Amino acid sequence: MKKSFLLPIVVSCVIAILDSSCSKSADVDPREQYLGRYQVTYTQTTEYSRLPKEVITGTTSLTVSKGTNNNSLTFKLPTESAEVTLSGSSFTFDPVVKTVIAGTQTTTASGSFIQNGLEFTQKTTVSSNEYTQQLIAKGIKP
Repeated sequence: MKKSFLLPIVVSCVIAILDSSCSKSADVDPREQYLGRYQVTYTQTTEYSRLPKEVITGTTSLTVSKGTNNNSLTFKLPTESAEVTLSGSSFTFDPVVKTVIAGTQTTTASGSFIQNGLEFTQKTTVSSNEYTQQLIAKGIKP
């Protein structure tokens, strides 16, 4: 009689333990994989309609942290920062439009996270077509 009484109790305990160990864990924030510091190499090309093309290359550091929304990240350079919208592994910067002496200046940028890094392109133009600047950057996570 003792054996038949203990069996249901043991089975119930095992089911309870298995059920509690299989409970759903908290969702992982997909932005976590992109957070950190990147070493960025860039080439910036500037063209004015009446002057020779200027090309500058350099390196800088970029820190990526969580943004204010669930689908955003903050990119922080040593001198400035910007929030980007994340969609999968791709990201876009909100366009920046401002009035300058030569007309309307528009800056757009987008990029994506790649294995152990990121890459993005930024383009600035002025409506008078006298000025274009393009920045191409690639960063790696050391």
